[in-house]
Amino acid sequence: TIQSYGLEARAAHSLAELGERTGRSRSAARSSRAVGSFLTELITGLGVGAALLLGGWRMNAGTMTPGELTMVVAAVLIAVVLAREVVQHSTGLRAIIAAGDRVGELLEHRAAITEPGRSQEIGRLRGEVVYSALSAEGQNGPLFDSISLVIPAGQHVALVGRDGDEASALISYLLRFDQPDSGRVLLDRYDTRALSLADVRRGLAVVQRESALFSETVRENIRVGRPDATDDEIVDAARRSGADEFITLLPDGYDTHLSRRGAALSDGQRRRIAITRALLRNAPVVVLDDADADLAPADRDAVHRALASLTAGRTALISSREPETILGADRALCFESGVLAEDGAPARLAADPDSWLAVWLHTTAESSR
Repeated sequence: TIQSYGLEARAAHSLAELGERTGRSRSAARSSRAVGSFLTELITGLGVGAALLLGGWRMNAGTMTPGELTMVVAAVLIAVVLAREVVQHSTGLRAIIAAGDRVGELLEHRAAITEPGRSQEIGRLRGEVVYSALSAEGQNGPLFDSISLVIPAGQHVALVGRDGDEASALISYLLRFDQPDSGRVLLDRYDTRALSLADVRRGLAVVQRESALFSETVRENIRVGRPDATDDEIVDAARRSGADEFITLLPDGYDTHLSRRGAALSDGQRRRIAITRALLRNAPVVVLDDADADLAPADRDAVHRALASLTAGRTALISSREPETILGADRALCFESGVLAEDGAPARLAADPDSWLAVWLHTTAESSR
């Protein structure tokens, strides 16, 4: 989501702040552990010494037996061990230190896909997508072998495969998260390798199964789609997605802060905010990556209506395992081990019981029971 919407600089700033806080916590934790260890050892020595001195005096006075002195010393040692455990657990911020290390590694990571040396200028895109002579190796052998596909502007295409590898690869190539071993991906006849990553991704709106939200207000989470959008444009997009219905019922409406990235919202509500963000982007190409997966029955209709509003009049590449979604597309591209097994209207293919899609739909229905 961060890369798709060009939020790398924003995320890097947030992570840098987190890294600084983690560094301060690490320093404080080390200091606390050092002080705690010193105090624990000091208390141990003083406690055992005091027990022995007091016990020896009482033994000479005849008020304590050697066995009782041994029990007192043992009790002091047990108390010291427990105190040491408390100190270690209260000051040992190992999880924070480890998280800081991971944040550092993430900030230092460099993507394999880089900007072209000189990017080509583009205007407003219509939304045609062309995959030309793609070849690529997968984990279990060839993924594509010189495959070519043309997706006209405005067409809704379902990408179907047994394990989803082909759909994931085609989406990754389009978004420039990955690239094939050979071949080209064209967006309105522009080779995406000659375009800046920002220009490519500006023409795309992405909705995934995991609706990545930020710990900010609802308004700012939607504005991610287009940072220069006005408040009125944000509300209009929310009304078109149906999200306005529940947003206005939140304690502060659009200014409600989403703590823990929207954990208090239902999955369907989080997804509708992500769809609103994509609507606000107003991109000619929409990518739905399992955007309709694992929905509760109460959320299904609302999310499907929002997705229909999002894809209306736009090119849509749809990766889904939901029969209803696939059958509602204009075209289905069915892959078998990297080979295009079928290409046609989903309803027509599904009507043929011997077609690849009909068999896949039947198998999927059986496995879901």
